[in-house]
Amino acid sequence: MAEQPVNARLVKQITLKVGEDSFSKHVNNCRYARTSSMQEWRGGTPDAVFTDETAPTYTFELTGIQDWETATSLCNFLLEHEGETAEVEYKPHHDGEVSFISDIKIVSPEIGGAVGAYNEFTVTMGSTKPTLVRTPAGP
Repeated sequence: MAEQPVNARLVKQITLKVGEDSFSKHVNNCRYARTSSMQEWRGGTPDAVFTDETAPTYTFELTGIQDWETATSLCNFLLEHEGETAEVEYKPHHDGEVSFISDIKIVSPEIGGAVGAYNEFTVTMGSTKPTLVRTPAGP
């Protein structure tokens, strides 16, 4: 077997779009998570074992800064559109060729936090399976 190359990159700047709006400045963590479980049934003999994986589900997790002052902030967008479905595009490297697109179910963010600290929020939203999109860099 041939040794396969790897392109490990430090995440320095991301792109996040929800619908038509860019919220890249509002977040510092974006992550898709896949969840499934194994079901197992055992009979009375060692060879009577049946296993199967449940259908996977996906979530899209965001961590960002709470900004309630700016009317067009991500916090206000999430609060105003809670329960709606929106398309999200996440690009882990703003200058890269790879992005992921999915539909998410919007939930509102946390409100408040500690005095003397930047108040962040973390939300976990239901998501369709992300689609990998490759857009070659221009000349």
